[in-house]
Amino acid sequence: MKGYKNRIERCCSLLALMLCCAVAFAATSTVHIKSVTGINKMFGDGMKMAAVALEYDCAISTSSLKPSCFALSTDKKITRVYANDDVALDQQGKGKNGRYVIIELSTDYQLPVPSIAFSDVKKHERWKREGKKLPHLEVKNVLKDVIAFRGNPAAHPSISLSSKHGGNGEDISVRQITDIMDTKGLAVPADSEWVDNVKNMNLVLDDFAKPDFMDPKRGEVTKFDIFLPYDYDASKKYPLVLYLEDEYSCANQHDAPLTEGLGAVIWATPEEQSRQPSIVLVPVLKNNVADTAYHVNADFSAIPNLLDTIENLYHVDRSRVYLVGQSLGARAALALQERYPHRFAASLLVSGAWNPATASRLKDEHLLFVAADADSDTKAEVTAYIKQLKKAGAKASSKTVDMGQAHETVDGDISLLTEDSANVKCLLMKAGTIVPKGIPDNALCNKTYTWRLVYQYASVRNWLFKQVLK
Repeated sequence: MKGYKNRIERCCSLLALMLCCAVAFAATSTVHIKSVTGINKMFGDGMKMAAVALEYDCAISTSSLKPSCFALSTDKKITRVYANDDVALDQQGKGKNGRYVIIELSTDYQLPVPSIAFSDVKKHERWKREGKKLPHLEVKNVLKDVIAFRGNPAAHPSISLSSKHGGNGEDISVRQITDIMDTKGLAVPADSEWVDNVKNMNLVLDDFAKPDFMDPKRGEVTKFDIFLPYDYDASKKYPLVLYLEDEYSCANQHDAPLTEGLGAVIWATPEEQSRQPSIVLVPVLKNNVADTAYHVNADFSAIPNLLDTIENLYHVDRSRVYLVGQSLGARAALALQERYPHRFAASLLVSGAWNPATASRLKDEHLLFVAADADSDTKAEVTAYIKQLKKAGAKASSKTVDMGQAHETVDGDISLLTEDSANVKCLLMKAGTIVPKGIPDNALCNKTYTWRLVYQYASVRNWLFKQVLK
């Protein structure tokens, strides 16, 4: 009996020792980082991860932080590190004490130029698969309910979740490699464990709702994205920007036209909305509705039908409805404006034109064409269209701008064009000044970089909003 009791005591002692070791081990290996969130931001060439937010289990002293405190699983360069009390960027980069550590990343690199042709067989096959008719929906009730939720939680799940966690968003892992301090003056020790981002937040993009529109006139469903002003007031009227995507983002996916560049989202940024609150409407297309042979397909009518519905649901200033389109989206915008003259106050047409034979219909409209001097096909197309507009009586002007100058200088040069009295204007980007070093300076890149650059200039955006139907 005595031996049995001794064995029990030894076992208890051993268990106690193991428990103490486990507790000690846990204490030395505790990961103070509770979650990692990527912060994506839109740039002219597309969406990039601009920062990473680390959530800690204690408030961190911002003065204890520097880039060398952290390591990343990618080759992204850390530019600034500071604490904050929310998952948010600090414009000054100074931050304040809080449970979140913000690691800002360099975005000084160029995303690749799309090289998939519009006629790509696989792309057409995907469109065919996705082009099925969907069940009938009650349009007004559904849209009212859905658009009421900014971002339609969960917003943009495909890019909001990292690829390791079920989405197709960007992955990143972070490790704290030196000690930092909490706000009580205690050390938060370095750790050997990497922590993955489960989710990403997408600045501006997450403020778009993304409903589906059941077109009662066509019996077809069209996806679309819509942004309403932050302080939308039903007693006021708002201008509306209708953005038509180019051929490279036509994939019947809500995120596609929003993530390619600034064409759709620049109008919804806090900076732009503070100057000019507006509604932004972005049809999401299965394929481009206007082609290079000046034909429109059966889906073309979805655009005016959707616009009619939104104008009836919301307080849109119908004297200030604007078209913005790039590449084949610019063709679609002109085709739409020709079919509905005097409905749109102005059109911004980037790297595209339409059939010169029908141009005279728009002789009195306000049009701003943008083309690269070195993109000979587009330049010829735009020149031919404007020539016919002038023949019909339009007043036209043109200016070639060196895009390699300082931003303020370029903006000033563009304003000389946008502020003149002509109703038709053409901004030509000077050859050799568009494509960054290290990128092939060919026609495709010159074409693509027109829309990677043009929306960044306030003189262009200001011109659009100044136009009013009379």
